[in-house]
Amino acid sequence: MKKANFLIKLKLRWRVLIFFLLWFSTSYSQVKIGDNPNTIDAASLLELEGTSRTLVLTRVTDVQMQAITPLQGAIVYNIDQQCIFYFDQTNWKNLCAEGGSGGDGATLVDNEDNTYTFTDANGVETIISFSEGGFLTGDSGSLFFAGTDGNASENNTELFWDNTNNRLGIGTNSNLNYKLNVNGNIGSTHLLLNNGNPFGPAPLIIRGGGQDQRMIAFQDENRGTTVFNINFKGGGLNIDDLNQSHRLFIKVLGGIGIDTREPSETLDVAGTFRVRQLNPSQTTDNFVTVDANGVFHRSATNSSSGKKPINFFENFSGQWANNALKFGLKFGTNVAPIFTSENFKDGGNSIYEVKGNSLVVKLSGKYDIRSNLSLIGANTSAAGQTATTSARIYINASPIGAISVAANNGSTDKSVLSSIHIDELLKLKANDVITIIMSTDAFSDTIYMNSEGTSNFSITKLN
Repeated sequence: MKKANFLIKLKLRWRVLIFFLLWFSTSYSQVKIGDNPNTIDAASLLELEGTSRTLVLTRVTDVQMQAITPLQGAIVYNIDQQCIFYFDQTNWKNLCAEGGSGGDGATLVDNEDNTYTFTDANGVETIISFSEGGFLTGDSGSLFFAGTDGNASENNTELFWDNTNNRLGIGTNSNLNYKLNVNGNIGSTHLLLNNGNPFGPAPLIIRGGGQDQRMIAFQDENRGTTVFNINFKGGGLNIDDLNQSHRLFIKVLGGIGIDTREPSETLDVAGTFRVRQLNPSQTTDNFVTVDANGVFHRSATNSSSGKKPINFFENFSGQWANNALKFGLKFGTNVAPIFTSENFKDGGNSIYEVKGNSLVVKLSGKYDIRSNLSLIGANTSAAGQTATTSARIYINASPIGAISVAANNGSTDKSVLSSIHIDELLKLKANDVITIIMSTDAFSDTIYMNSEGTSNFSITKLN
């Protein structure tokens, strides 16, 4: 009887306890389990607190997890993946993916059967399978890459590694003579060869090595020998043959040398050169002359007056006339006023230059000088004898050449004409000054240079 009463009392107490817990849970809607049960955050529905005990989630395998279709937000611990997964209403998401948010990163899990499961950032899984032993097998030197089907593939004619010499072939697997051998086009913002350093917008940088600084070598396809090189040697860029002769040399901060590495001009050719085609000459063209050292010079040939075009085969010429109206010759010596009206002057002031009643030649050489001096007046001397009127060329104030004399016909008529003719072939130097000096023993103002344009002077440079 006592035992029955005890059981009745025990059942009654459990009912009271359960009722109290249900009332407490319903009243406060919060549960705290573990340490400090009376302290719970106002925003917590359920809190677990402890330093020696933990919460263990439901543990399942891959197969078991995939068989569960729970409410959105459900979580489990996958013992195969060794990670926590949550259900997003459609799929289970791995919280161990990069970023810790499921789907933001990618994972690779060893399935321990020579396969791996790769899960990309979008949660798409791919099974990667290897051959027995876990290694790819192929021909020696094969470099594997993903084919169009996503599986590992090889193509030695397009990508090949020479294991013996440690050389890479792209587009070829034969005759690999260098570290990198490319059969095809290369596209790159910067292509650096032999540890070149990129700078500025330069797309190709080649760094030479050794004393020769050889950068590019061209070989005979049949013999496999070097035909010529491009290198940096002797302070400039060379294009030379197998014997290192400087066929083309570009000197830094200097000129271009052909068959010489010491260009003294912008272009220095140690040998002959040929021009296949030239345009027709123009009246404004210039001569090109060559000095004793083979240096080219420009020699002007155009007419300053534009009246007489000069071609390459004509000499330099000039012509002047007097414009004095009956210029009177005084007793003694007189400078002929002949260089006043310029008819033409080939080359302008670069060949001839007028200074007063004198002419300055600018180029050394042989000159043909001709002049006609027209006179008018009574040829009577102070003693009533025939007057003498002569002319002679002076070079740098010194007389040179023959003395030319006007003939006297014995007339005293002031309208009678006479003339003096000068014809000289002289060798002159640059900057020599030509002057015509006239002499008469007639009374003052009785002998005149005739009217404007009746006297002239012409000069031609012969070489």
